[in-house]
Amino acid sequence: MTGAPRRPTLELWSNQNSLTLIEEWHIFSLSLAMIILLTDQISKEWVLTQLTASPQILKVTPFFNVVLTGNRGISFGIFNNDTPYTAHIFAALSGIVVVGLLVWLQYVCIVRVRLALGAIIGGAIGNALDRLRHDSVVDFLDFHLGGLHWPAFNVADLAITIGAVVLTRDAFCHHSSEGR
Repeated sequence: MTGAPRRPTLELWSNQNSLTLIEEWHIFSLSLAMIILLTDQISKEWVLTQLTASPQILKVTPFFNVVLTGNRGISFGIFNNDTPYTAHIFAALSGIVVVGLLVWLQYVCIVRVRLALGAIIGGAIGNALDRLRHDSVVDFLDFHLGGLHWPAFNVADLAITIGAVVLTRDAFCHHSSEGR
């Protein structure tokens, strides 16, 4: 018998309930997005409840503080202004990006790319929710060396950055291997 190649499956309960490996990784990627979203929102809520009153700085180590800051712009405070509707515009743009990433996720077979997309999706939704709820993104992780402070960030920012680095690395490695 010849026919289309059969996709690999992972038997869960019976042949009727089996999922393909691609479907398994799709579920795993979306689960990662949900874990990042929940971790991000819970950590931000904790910071909001703990640091709303003075002092707004919790010194953890000589090089790390937990602070309460609001970022109305994008990464590192770019476009950080009080223009009306800025938060809603950035939240809408995040929504468009998330939809695009969800479509991309449907066609990707490389596990690290799927995980990177899941991380970016979770982070983008977390920051978009902040914009809609607080008109700014809650940033609180403050790393510094002496008086030099890296811009404060949050769990969502970290997930987006790691996901973007993985995608960039994959694009360059994939591109360079095609040229050989």
